[in-house]
Amino acid sequence: MTLKKLAELAHVSPSTASKALANSREVSEETVRHVRQVARESGYLRQCKERRLSYRKPSAPTIAVVCPEIISVYYSAIATCLSRLAESHGGTSAVYLSGFEPERQSALLEDLAVKPGVDAAVLIPGAAGALMREDFCIPVVQLGGTSYSPAFDCIDFDLEAGLLEAAMREAREETGIREVEPLSPAIQALDILPVWGHEKQGRYVTAHLHLSVGFALTAPENQPLAAKTDENSGVRWVSVRQLEQYVTEPYMLYIYRKIGARLGAF
Repeated sequence: MTLKKLAELAHVSPSTASKALANSREVSEETVRHVRQVARESGYLRQCKERRLSYRKPSAPTIAVVCPEIISVYYSAIATCLSRLAESHGGTSAVYLSGFEPERQSALLEDLAVKPGVDAAVLIPGAAGALMREDFCIPVVQLGGTSYSPAFDCIDFDLEAGLLEAAMREAREETGIREVEPLSPAIQALDILPVWGHEKQGRYVTAHLHLSVGFALTAPENQPLAAKTDENSGVRWVSVRQLEQYVTEPYMLYIYRKIGARLGAF
């Protein structure tokens, strides 16, 4: 199946068929839907998928991350993790925003399926009822959501539970304590903090913003403490009423007070 044959079946010119598959603004939405429907029914999209899979380079894949937005911490954190994961395997990634619109989400996936250079997509759905019946030309993995497509690989996950597990692991690693439990599984503080340029372990770290996710943990105070020298210079038990004597960063004092107030510690 060639583009010319597809155009004949759709009763449009090859140029119009190409633009419709690319979701170009030069053709109407009605024409785009018509051409894509013909492409699905004629097997053109399936053929594109087979051809792309035979040509792709698995050693350096390009992953498209489709998510509703990146303003909130929730979605930006997931998108950032996926991008870093792709880079750690020698690949690259690009983020595309669906804006909580099912139709736009589906259109984005269709666009990516015919977009040169995109090998696979990860979908973070932001709206129910998304149109996900198409036979896309690239592998698609969906993370979470309330509706699933049999054509996708779907993965359920609990982001908040994963963050709590990470917080407890850091508490053990950076203080030396072994017994630690959450006072509550809920996030107690969520802040974006400035980190000024500084030197760490002989390397200069440029100024950046840090996503701080705070939990409240409890541990028996008779446990021995041990500093983690690459992360802190010392560890000790301190009463919440003595925080001002030890905290040198005003914004961190605010965060500690916020968590304490929520737990009734102040």
